Amino acid sequence: MADEHLVRLPQPTADRETNDRRVLLASLALLVLAPVLGGLLTFERIYSFTSIRYFALPVLAAEILFLAVAFEAGHSPTRAFARLSVAHKSAWAVWFLSAFAAGIWVAPVPSYALLHLMITVAHALVALAIWDTLKNTTGKSDNDLVLAMICGIALFAVATWAVLFAFRDDPDFDWLRVGFGVSHVRHLSYFGVLAAGAGFGFAAYRQQGVVWFVAMTGIAVGSALSLWSGSRKGVIATLVSAVVALALAEGGQRIRAFIRMATGLLAGVLLSLIWIPPHSMWGIPRILGVVQKGGATIGEVASNRDLLWLEAIRLFRDQPLIGYGEGQFRFLNRAGWPPNHPHDVVLQFLVQWGLVGTLAMIVVAWHAIPHSIRRWQKPLPRSLPALCALVAVGAEGIVDGPLFYAYPTLAVGILLVVLGNSDAGPRPKAPGVRP
Repeated sequence: MADEHLVRLPQPTADRETNDRRVLLASLALLVLAPVLGGLLTFERIYSFTSIRYFALPVLAAEILFLAVAFEAGHSPTRAFARLSVAHKSAWAVWFLSAFAAGIWVAPVPSYALLHLMITVAHALVALAIWDTLKNTTGKSDNDLVLAMICGIALFAVATWAVLFAFRDDPDFDWLRVGFGVSHVRHLSYFGVLAAGAGFGFAAYRQQGVVWFVAMTGIAVGSALSLWSGSRKGVIATLVSAVVALALAEGGQRIRAFIRMATGLLAGVLLSLIWIPPHSMWGIPRILGVVQKGGATIGEVASNRDLLWLEAIRLFRDQPLIGYGEGQFRFLNRAGWPPNHPHDVVLQFLVQWGLVGTLAMIVVAWHAIPHSIRRWQKPLPRSLPALCALVAVGAEGIVDGPLFYAYPTLAVGILLVVLGNSDAGPRPKAPGVRP
């Protein structure tokens, strides 16, 4: 009975720091290993539709393992949720209840809608746990997460190249669907734009050592993935992020930043030409062929995406409030083929969440924006790599659906956390970095 009157003492600072490091190391491991595990554990020599690839179950398993580590270390998502403002708590609740209601009552395939929703919730819980951890380590570890993302995508790119090269003479290999963590060759650019955009953000600083090497790797490997996969919009999104990074670089550094970025892009071009798979949908030749061919109508230029956009608008008009639930577009559209999403992230959100859920999610993500706007009054904010990566994936999302897929969505959630957490001002002096 006497134990009931004991007062729990505050956790020693050393223990808190140890737990923070454990969570941060787990988050770095998640970002580095999830893409390549997703590729290796879903690959098939002869492509077929599988739930393990469609729902990215290896990535989901890695997220659940991370959440277990975070919970044990005292950085559970529930603890993080309790630290949010009333507005953000309310927005989370509105989003979840709205999406859940759509999945139960509106979705044509409720099982798919609810499983997609649970995966999105897992991404959100990971972001919340990392946010809670970074609150104790501000200014020390935020950009380590961005560097880990670049390393993870580079590892995924090398593994993809090696596996596909090993099957270069296989007549039964599906070069369009690929199957190494993706279900279409063009999906490789979702990874590429994230790595290249982050690399451009780092290149706006004067880098040296490991940070310089990882940044240049991000630009080279990221741009190579977009070029190698024959993705026009991936290349355009990459260049958009480069322009943003160059525009936000300090005036005295712009020429050097431009040289670093151009060098990385040139390396990406050369990497993409080392070996091009034996299919017309791959590589720079595919991009040049499509550009040369042109098109007389928006449908020809946009590869018939306009039909998907019109379908998405029709669906939104029919169910504007809470949408149809996640992952339902393929079952609802009448465009003539069953894509997973309408190839536009805004239309994707409106179809799956409606106005209620989409506006609630905007409120959830908004925490990063006011801090960032104030930060631009200072010299070159440390969060520039995260911002440029978000610009890249956002630019691609205008005509595609990177946020339908697990790792890009997970990365975007973590990048928003980094963007909202980083302190104002230039990157602090640290090994490998000169402010």
